[in-house]
Amino acid sequence: MSSTDDALKRLSMRRTSQVADRRSWFTNGDEYPAAHAHYLDRLLADAPPAPADLRDTLYARERLPALQHHLNYHRAHDVETFNPLLDVDVVRFYRTLKAAYRLDKQLFKKSFQRQFGHHLDIPIATRDNSIDWPRAVRESPRLAGFLRRGVEALPAPFERAYFLAQLEAVIRGADRNAGDLPAAGEGDGAHRVPPVRLVIRALILGQWLRTWGY
Repeated sequence: MSSTDDALKRLSMRRTSQVADRRSWFTNGDEYPAAHAHYLDRLLADAPPAPADLRDTLYARERLPALQHHLNYHRAHDVETFNPLLDVDVVRFYRTLKAAYRLDKQLFKKSFQRQFGHHLDIPIATRDNSIDWPRAVRESPRLAGFLRRGVEALPAPFERAYFLAQLEAVIRGADRNAGDLPAAGEGDGAHRVPPVRLVIRALILGQWLRTWGY
């Protein structure tokens, strides 16, 4: 990791200029991407410049709250969440380590491997237990219909036609790595978010907008 852009990529916080079709997501074109770019510039101005330190800082300030808070809010009524790795003494100790041990959970991985061996030596660890969403959408008309109804009801400022096209690409089996999807627009970045991920993110954000009355 040798640059600011590398650090942002590790965090899934790319600059909007690097993302394909970003102008097609919203009815007002560049307004929201421009606001995101402005917000990202403010974050970078308040963070350390070294890529490793920048990555750690933005992970703690932005990614960790985004990942933890919403999930914990929904399950707070049923289970008390406790993460020992976020204990303040552990976090303070972790900050004293070299970047080579902090990045990508290297200290945790090395400690685990020293105690138990390499995790991929465990047969079950080689299997992917995540959901194959593109396949699930293609094979389930009910799921495809649910997603289609959700996209058709997306609130402003989402561009419904664009997200419907992305959903149809998933249903017909378009492969983002096989050139089946339309080329990025002129001046767009090279990074393309997979269609199924775009659709699901739009549905979640759309629900948030409806819930909070924006």
